[in-house]
This record gives sequence, C-alpha cells and structure tokens, in this order.
Amino acid sequence: FENNEFIISLSDPYDNETPPILVPIDISLTASKNAQRYFVDKKSAAEKVKKTVASSEKAIKNAQEKAKSTLEQVRVVVEVKKSRKAMWFEKFRWFVSSEGYVVVAGRDAQQNELLVKKYLRNGDIYVHADVRGASSVIIRNKTVGGADIPPKTLTEAAQMAVCYSNAWEAGVTAAAWWVRHEQVSRTAPTGEYLPSGSFMIRGKKNFMPPSQMVMGLGILFKMDDETTERHLEIEKAKKAENQLDTASPEAENPVATRESAEAAEEEFPDIQVNIGRTCVKDDEFTLIEVGPKLTLAQQKQQKLPVNPKEHTKKYLEERMKEELEANAGPSARTQKRRQRKEKLAKMKYKDQTDDDLELHKSLLKPQGQVDKTENVEAEKRQEKEKEKEKTENREECVKPPPKKAEHEEEEEEDDKEASAEEAGLLSSLTAQPLDLDTLLFAVPVVAPYSALAGYKYRVKITPGIGKRGKATKSAIELFTRQKTDRQAALIKSLLSDDSASRNLPTKVRISAPQLHAK
Repeated sequence: FENNEFIISLSDPYDNETPPILVPIDISLTASKNAQRYFVDKKSAAEKVKKTVASSEKAIKNAQEKAKSTLEQVRVVVEVKKSRKAMWFEKFRWFVSSEGYVVVAGRDAQQNELLVKKYLRNGDIYVHADVRGASSVIIRNKTVGGADIPPKTLTEAAQMAVCYSNAWEAGVTAAAWWVRHEQVSRTAPTGEYLPSGSFMIRGKKNFMPPSQMVMGLGILFKMDDETTERHLEIEKAKKAENQLDTASPEAENPVATRESAEAAEEEFPDIQVNIGRTCVKDDEFTLIEVGPKLTLAQQKQQKLPVNPKEHTKKYLEERMKEELEANAGPSARTQKRRQRKEKLAKMKYKDQTDDDLELHKSLLKPQGQVDKTENVEAEKRQEKEKEKEKTENREECVKPPPKKAEHEEEEEEDDKEASAEEAGLLSSLTAQPLDLDTLLFAVPVVAPYSALAGYKYRVKITPGIGKRGKATKSAIELFTRQKTDRQAALIKSLLSDDSASRNLPTKVRISAPQLHAK
C-alpha cells in the first residue's frame, strides 16, 4: 500500500502448466481504467513487435540482395579473368587516337628503352615533351612504313606527353616535339654515355604548340566475334553514306566535267596541266642536311658516308672533270717536254752513231741515278693505279643499295603480321556499346579528353589535389548509374584491381555532369 497499489496473482484455470502471472492493481483507479491501461500497453507492444519484424525482414532481404550481387560480381570477375587476354600495349600508358592510331608511352626509363628498341617501327613517330624527365611517346602507324600521321593524332600525342611530365603537378603548360623513327638513336657521341631511357635525336625537331592540361577517363568494351562483325558492317554503311553525301555534283555528272574541261582548253590553249608521277632517277637526287654536323666517329657509328655531298650529281660531274684534266694535263706536258729534249739531242749529237750516244750517256750519268725511262714507266704505273682507285670509288658511290638480309625481311614480315593483328584487336573494341551487344569485358582508357569525344562513358580529369583511387571510384560509380545491367557488372569488375587508376596522373580532379548526384 506504500505505492497505492497491490498485486494479484492470476492463473489460467484451464492450463495448469502455465505459472500464475502477477498483476499490479492501482487502487486509485477504477477497474475499467486498470483494464484500459493494460490494453494500451498490449497494443503498443504489438506495434513494436510488428515494426521489429518488418525491419528484420527488410534487413534480411537487403542482406540477401547484397549477397546475391556480390556473388554475381564475383562470377563476372572470374569470368572476365578467364576470357580476358592482356593486350601488349596495356603494360604501358596508352590510348587510341580519334583517327584510330595506337599511342603508347612509357612509365619509367626501362619502359622508354623497351618502347624504342622493340616497338618503334618504320613509319612510326616519336613524341617527347620539352620537359626534362618526361615520358617517351610513340605513335604506331597502322601499317609498317604507312602514310603520314594526321595532325590531330600528333596533337593528342603531344598533349599526352606533356600531361605525363612534371608540368602536370606544376600546373604550367609546356610544348612538345616529334621526330620520325629514323631520327631516334641509342648511339651516344664519342666520349659520352647515354643512360637507360635516354636517346639521341639526329636532325630537326618538329615543335608543337603548348598543350592543355586536360585528360579523361573512358571505358572501352571488348566484343565477341559476332558483335564485332555487326559493328564493322554498321561502320562500312556509315562510311558509304558519308562518301555519297560528300560527293561533288561534277563527279556525279562526268559529261558536264568533260565539257567544262574542253571549254577551259579552248579558252586557254597554251596552258597544259600535266599531273603524273614524278620519278627520280638513280643519279638525280639531292641530300639536304639538317641539324648539327656530325663528327667522323659519329658518322662511322651510324654507318653513314663520311661526306654526304659525294652522292650528288653535280659533285660527281665536277670531280670527274677535274680527274680528266689532271690526267690529261701532265701527260701532254710530259710529251711536249720529251719531244723538245729529243729535238735538241738530235741537233747536238747528229754527227755521232747510236753506239757513241749510248756510251756518252753512260759516261755522263751520275752513279746511283735512275734512268729516265724507268721514271716515266713508274709514273705511268702510279697514274694507272690512281685511275683504278678513282673508278672503284665512283662505282661505290653510284652502285645500287645491297639487297636486304634475310633476317631483315623476316622482321618486316613479323611487323606486318603484328600490324594486322593489332588492327583486328582494335576493331573488336567499342566505345558505344548497344543493348544487343555481347560484351566480354571492360577496358579503362586514360587519354586526352578530345580523344574521348565518341565515348559513352567518360569523365574529365584536370590537375588537382585528389587521389587517383578515390577519383577512379567516383567515376565508376557515375558510370554504373547510366548503364545496363551487363555493362554495369563489367564496369564494376574494374574495381577488383588497379587497372583503372594506374594510368591516371598524380593529384587529379574529376568533373562530369551529375557526378555527385544520388
């Protein structure tokens, strides 16, 4: 009664096994209010139980979905690892230019050395930033010794070379330059040493304008054979349509073209335009030297002729003329001098017989003096030897180049096969996947942002203070929000390793529409 209540022990008369329940009764309340208080407590307890069961079921459902997603992701990762074969350029920094050229850069001095020694071929371009310690960049031509690299690809490669240099962290713009493959050499000047990853550039450097510090992260997808063929057919159809759209009216109407040409010929009869192939003969060429003059030791190391001007037609003609004059001059003078001496001798010894003349000559000749006839014969022999040497030198200057060795021909064949394999590999990668495509795996690409214009998944990267791993994770989260299920699974599989972040420059800032949206 101290608390104004008492406790009643109530038991179930129909259930002897259940122990009795102690029920406190408030003596200040009526029986109905005591009962109402217990009914309210029962109702609130029932609601709590209901909410607890609902939250538990939701948690269990979320855990099951997460487990299912994790299992699916693990399955995709295992499937990708089984089906994916690393491409040769993935061990370097790389991207595919807007015009379809593979551009590769080294990560360190050893990779720079490997790039130039193994992968720089005839027709390729070497690009380097005008900054000390920058990466070596090469542009792989589509075919060995193929056509010149387009300016847009050169600009993108120069931008890559600058962004992978100290200029990125410093936040300053820098220029880059390019040279052809034959200008790059590992042969150091006499008395000097080239460390690993350093090269000698022979000749003129072609400088590019300063590049912007803007890179991008994009995603390429590997397609199966059937999907690749379908994409190739779509590209061929688009190219055919573009050719029809860009065809000029004159080309579509050959009669009008011929009539206009005839009218122009009647109006300007004296002007004839001859468009043909200009063939340079073997002995009609000019060698233009660019860059600093090389020493004799450097020329021997490069297996170049000591004096390149000896290959010009003008020089050969002048040299031959000088040789003819030099050969003709002494012999004519010698003959005139001999004739004059013989004439004077005849006048002096006209009264003597031949035996007397020989005896007189032998008596007048000093001891040890060589006969003049022997001197003349020795001079003739020397002149003949000199003429023979000069003739051999001229033959060496104009002789055709030696045939290629068998190992060089084999290397060219290997390069052609590698180019064909590389072209087929690039055709199986797409930046615009369709919903019906069968995709095998995703490939991250870090490239100049202008080269990612046709990519479905891309973000812009500029110098900043962010870490590469965190930036990559944010970009992948953005990509998975604008995706199909298969594409999202392949993109998420990139988080299993550092393939997406290892090619990013240090200290980055990413930007894209709705990057931080939920």
